[in-house]
Amino acid sequence: TTGDTAFNAILERAMRDLYILRQPTPRGTCIGAGTPWFAAAFGRDQAVTALQMLHVQPSIAREVIEVLAAYQGKRHDAFTEERPGKILHELRLGEMARLGEIPFKPYYGTVDATPLWLMLVTRYVAATGDLELVRKLWPNVLAALDFLDSQVGPTGYLTYGGRAGAALANQGWKDSGDSIMYADGTLARAPIALCEPQGYLYEAWARLVGIASDLGETRLAEGLARKAKALRIRFHNDFWMPKHEYVALALDRDGEQCGVVSSNPGHLLSTGILFASRAQLVARKLMSPEMFCGWGIRTLAAGEASYNPMSYHNGSVWPHDNGMVLEGLCAVGRARDAHRVLRGLFAAAQHQPDQRLPELFCGFDNPQTQGPIRYPVSCVPQAWAAGTMFQILTACLGIEVRPDKLRIVEPAVPVWLGSVKVTGLRVGKARVDLQFDTASGGKTEVTVLRNSKKVDIEIDH
Repeated sequence: TTGDTAFNAILERAMRDLYILRQPTPRGTCIGAGTPWFAAAFGRDQAVTALQMLHVQPSIAREVIEVLAAYQGKRHDAFTEERPGKILHELRLGEMARLGEIPFKPYYGTVDATPLWLMLVTRYVAATGDLELVRKLWPNVLAALDFLDSQVGPTGYLTYGGRAGAALANQGWKDSGDSIMYADGTLARAPIALCEPQGYLYEAWARLVGIASDLGETRLAEGLARKAKALRIRFHNDFWMPKHEYVALALDRDGEQCGVVSSNPGHLLSTGILFASRAQLVARKLMSPEMFCGWGIRTLAAGEASYNPMSYHNGSVWPHDNGMVLEGLCAVGRARDAHRVLRGLFAAAQHQPDQRLPELFCGFDNPQTQGPIRYPVSCVPQAWAAGTMFQILTACLGIEVRPDKLRIVEPAVPVWLGSVKVTGLRVGKARVDLQFDTASGGKTEVTVLRNSKKVDIEIDH
């Protein structure tokens, strides 16, 4: 709870929405992506939502990890794009899927669900110490790693596209047909290597080093460390745009950059793939007037040839996209920037009749409109939109949970939000209550109200 009653109402609505969106599948409970259009199990959406809620409700992460493992690919199927070890994109249970009229039974056409699933596994284990779950699912982890190795190929990157008849032309989170382009607005030539899946892959490899070592898989750990290091260097050589001092949206089939300024590189800030100096340049660009419209960060910079504030992915504002970016802003020491965007999203939510953040809204500048312009067919409620405020608030508080330790790293509560009280935070078997207050000079002070098992609490200002 916070010192702002309106903000508290938005948090409560978001938690209720995540409960509303839970639904059964033949292999376990999932979180539906959003209503009315995407009330179905998605790989990417569930993984992102579970990451957003990891410290608030870690049981969501375990549930998502298990249900996605249950649907992990087992065979080669050109129609559904299933591959051994691959995590699904979308599962439909209706008659069209059962009759084979559509490939979503499930469909596996996604470039990022598999590395995101591995990211979720590693962050969940880091927070909970639940190695038993990893031991149980270790064959699934190895299958996912093998699949990713098979996809990296000669370019050294995860790519998609170039196959006739695919259900989705683009297979990253921006999956509309016109979302990946060159600076002149023409569409990129497939196969395409998006920037953000490479960051997810880097983090998955880097974090799995410790888990593999703990399980006695020394050789695997050494190989993962080598691959992560090589990917980081290669990524900077190929994706960095000196002219823009920014990361390219993607590389095309010839290795040519899709040289536009987009929100996608913001997802890289928390993965560790960016060099520190370049991470600061990326953060600065994200907060430029071309990207930050006042309500949130746009998907594509104003001024780009394809920019359209009323588009699905080329200038609109997506709350979950902002949540991923803001987690990264806090990770690289730019909490003040995160506070600006959080306030814009908070205002946007207050303009909704139901106090919910929608799937997306239009990217017009704040001063031009009395409230954010709605995108007509936006899903409400939407799972990863509901998780956004929790992700941002956790990042601002600097909470890092470990099985036997709690770290609070550079907490920064916005002055306008007042105090923040966290109760029942799970740290191993302990429950911890904390209060965050903004003191003079803008510094956030932390008070430990309860520590049931006397776990180690480290507060780093």
